[in-house]
Amino acid sequence: MNKLKIIFIVVICVIFYLVNLPISNLQAATKVSYEMQNKKLTWMDGDIVRGIVSFQYPKLKGDSKEIAKINKVLENASIAFMADENVERIKESTLYYIDLKLFSEFVEQLYWKTTCKVTYNKNNIISMHMKEMWYAGGVYNQNDYGFTFI
Repeated sequence: MNKLKIIFIVVICVIFYLVNLPISNLQAATKVSYEMQNKKLTWMDGDIVRGIVSFQYPKLKGDSKEIAKINKVLENASIAFMADENVERIKESTLYYIDLKLFSEFVEQLYWKTTCKVTYNKNNIISMHMKEMWYAGGVYNQNDYGFTFI
């Protein structure tokens, strides 16, 4: 009978301990902090931005191998985007439009940009939605893609 009482008391103590664990410590272990990065090139017509190429992505905070690997994947995506031949096309088109005064509106600009929104960040999973937009003076294009890391 004494063994049963001891086991019962131990089980109650364990349950009490688990129920009273600080929730913030549990949540911190399942969610990653990040800071948005923006790689950007612009071409100006006087004080007016007429051409933009930009890439936005989150840089995760932390020292683990997994975080370093994820940051490398996202940084490589940024490098590839900024080195793409479309960057040169936007630059050439923008400078051509500026030179011939072809911009029809005060706010008109040519661009190729990717914005990022973190859509899920818990349970040791982070997902992001990437929206790529392209405009070169007539045709507008948009692509959506994403990354999910576990």
